[in-house]
Formats: sequence, structure tokens, C-alpha cells
Amino acid sequence: MKHTHCRKHSQQGIATIGMVVVFLLVMTLITIYANRRTLSDLQTLRNQKEYDLAFTQAEVGLINIPGIMGNGMTFLAPCFAGGAAQCTINSPAAPISANYTNTFTLSRCDTENTCLNVTSTGTWRADTSQAAADSTAAVTQTFIFRQRLSGQPSAAVMARQLVTTGGSATIVNDNPKTAGLTVHSGGDISLGNATLKSLPGTPPLASVAKNDTTISNLTTSEYFQALFGEPKSKVSSDPLTYSMKCGNTVTTRVNCSSNGYEPALAGQTGKTIWINEPTVNINSNITIGSPTQPVILIVDGNINLGGNVTIHGLVYATGNVDVSGAGNIKIFGSLITEQSCCGNGNPTVIYSGGMNEAIGISTGGYIPVPGSWRDF
Repeated sequence: MKHTHCRKHSQQGIATIGMVVVFLLVMTLITIYANRRTLSDLQTLRNQKEYDLAFTQAEVGLINIPGIMGNGMTFLAPCFAGGAAQCTINSPAAPISANYTNTFTLSRCDTENTCLNVTSTGTWRADTSQAAADSTAAVTQTFIFRQRLSGQPSAAVMARQLVTTGGSATIVNDNPKTAGLTVHSGGDISLGNATLKSLPGTPPLASVAKNDTTISNLTTSEYFQALFGEPKSKVSSDPLTYSMKCGNTVTTRVNCSSNGYEPALAGQTGKTIWINEPTVNINSNITIGSPTQPVILIVDGNINLGGNVTIHGLVYATGNVDVSGAGNIKIFGSLITEQSCCGNGNPTVIYSGGMNEAIGISTGGYIPVPGSWRDF
């Protein structure tokens, strides 16, 4: 009996050890599974983080693409050379940092490049020296071309208030879409010895419209928006607007020093230029814009012109315009002011039908179509 009792205890110990081993084995498997699950979750989080970084660069590229494409004339011509319907380009804009890259795939919605589907592909790599990206993301949006002007100037010279020419100005308008109107104002007009040339068969004085209450009753904001289709704040802050400002207290694109704005303005083409200054003097022998790449020059203040300055495009001042300076002033386009114009100089303003179309193309740009964004 004694021998049998000891044997029972031995068998119970073996069973206990077996249960412990099974328990430990189960716990080990659970631990391994938990660790693998934790590692998998960490890898998933890492992959998501890397994708988010690439996605951020892709979105940054999509935000910057209107400024990169500009008006499309120079940018898109080599891209779609030979009539290609699609092309891929590297971004000339700086990425977030050296760890990021950006490329764009452009495809036409039409044959005139007025509608484009743009896919912005962003990449991220932890090591800038490695060739392969750690993550890649892409977003796509449709962009359409928008001309800067919502309408066309009604005359070669426009003023919301008075127009006075004390010298021998020459004002020409052969644009049939504006009925050849040479001068249009909300107040009185005094032309002095000015020479007016309009459409064939139109008497000079018949090309003038003065005391027009549809102009004089407009606020300055309404006057501006009637031409540009947008408020001043939006035009001045538009990525396609080239803002100039003198001084060291603001972000500047131009170092004016003592030479004023002339050196920075000389040779500018195909841009909407915005200068926020109480008075801007342009008295140098410079050319701004070109017949095929005219500019829109907006001065948020007064503008004084002199010297042998030639401007291809539209000149707009929120203040007064004075062209009394000595020299040979030529404007191939329109001269417009929210206040009064023009002084005692001898400027030549020639407004032709083709110039307005050229201004719309050269200073326009691409805007995103609402609801066209997608990441698939």
C-alpha cells in the first residue's frame, strides 16, 4: 500500500509539469504573436508616416503648379512638342527639403492647352543619397486657363474722373470691338492739342465719351473689379502676380536702392506686375513688355511717366497718372486710372484689337477646377 501511494504522487507531478509546459507554450505563442503584431503595427505606422510625407510633397506640388506653369506659353510648348497628348516633367520649384522630389504628368483636356489634367507625384527618402524612394504618393487635379482681364478696356485712355492733355498727345484706337473709342471718362475731358485717331470714317471728337455716370458712380473697388473680375486683394496676392516693393522692411523681389523701379521693370514681359507705392516715377529710357508678351502694370498709387519709356500692355493706377515728363512716351495698349489723367506731356497711346488678346494670353494663368481633386 505504501508503494502504491508514492506512485500516485509521482503521476500527479508529471501531469502538473505537463500542464505547466503547455501553459508556458501557449504564453510563448501569445507573446510571439503579440510581438509580431506590435512589429506589424509599427511597420504600418512607419509606412503611413512615410506615405504622408510623400503625400504632403505631392500636394505642395499641386499648389505650386499654377506658378510653375505661368501663362503656359513658354512652359508648355516644349512639354507638348510634336503634338504629344501627355508629358512628364521634373519640378523646377524647390521641394520641401532635399529628402523630397516632385514630378508632374500633364495631359491635355483639349488641343489648345486651355484645360490640363495635372498629376503631381511626390516622393520621400530618409537618405538623400539613395536612389530609390521610401514612399511615393500622387494627387491629380484639372486646371483651366483663365485670362487676367475679365473684359477689355473700353478706350485707349480711361479715367474714372477727369482727362486733361495739355500737350500734343496722340491717342489711337483701331479696335472695332470698342467702337474705336479713344478717351472715356466719368468726368470732363480737355484735350488741348491732342491728336485723336479712331476707326475709318469716325470723326475724332466722336471717339470721345465724357461725363459717363456709369463710370463716375462706381467706387474705386467696383471700377477695378469691372476690368479684372476680382478684387484688388486677390489680384495683388495671386501667385501669378509679380509684386514689387522697395525697402528693407518687407519681403521684396527687387532692390530698388536709389534707382527706383526702372532697373527692375526694364525688360519684363508677359507678367502682371503690382507695385504698392504712393508714387512711382518711371523716367528712364526703358522698354516694358513686348508686342507678343505684353504686361499689365498696376501701380497702387500715383504714376508719373517721362523719358523715352515704351510700354507694351495695360497701365493701371489707383491714383493719378501724369505723363508731363519730357521725352517720348509710348504705350501700346491702354492707360487707365481710378482718378485723373494725364498732364502736359506728349505721350502716344495706341490701342489695337490684337493687343488686348495678347494681354489676356500672356498675363493669364491656370486655376484649379473645384471638385476635380483626387488621389486615386
